[in-house]
Amino acid sequence: MDVVWVATFVAAPFAVALTIVIAFRHSRRAAIRAGVTVVVLASFVVTVVGPQMNTRMRFDLMRPDLDRAERLSMVTSNPFPDYYERLPVGLSYGSVNGLVSTNGHGQLFVPQWAGIPDPAGGYIYSPEANPESFDMWGMGCKKPVPLDGNWWACGMR
Repeated sequence: MDVVWVATFVAAPFAVALTIVIAFRHSRRAAIRAGVTVVVLASFVVTVVGPQMNTRMRFDLMRPDLDRAERLSMVTSNPFPDYYERLPVGLSYGSVNGLVSTNGHGQLFVPQWAGIPDPAGGYIYSPEANPESFDMWGMGCKKPVPLDGNWWACGMR
């Protein structure tokens, strides 16, 4: 079992509950109790729950815009596509740097993280086949995870 997982999902909720119990036992004012409860719970949500959004949750939230980016790339792709294509302003949030990659075979890569100098990981639209070994900016896709409707996740936790 991963130590980070234990700290996140066992120790942190215990610490939140303990802090609230101590505030209730040692404070007679309702305002202080409420204030401590709100601050502790808000801190917990922002620092522990927020960053733990997993690949599938993020994909489900971004799915409509990922589909728009896919349709747009199929319309705008030329026979010799560039390695990078810039997303329109309204869709650029969906990529780590506002860029996507196409390969001229109907596949689209939307990076969610990028390393220096080369590798990246993210979502791949691959209508015809498993995107195994798809070039993700210097790193080949290994063990892609199927999502919905020809979308895959690769190089992500």
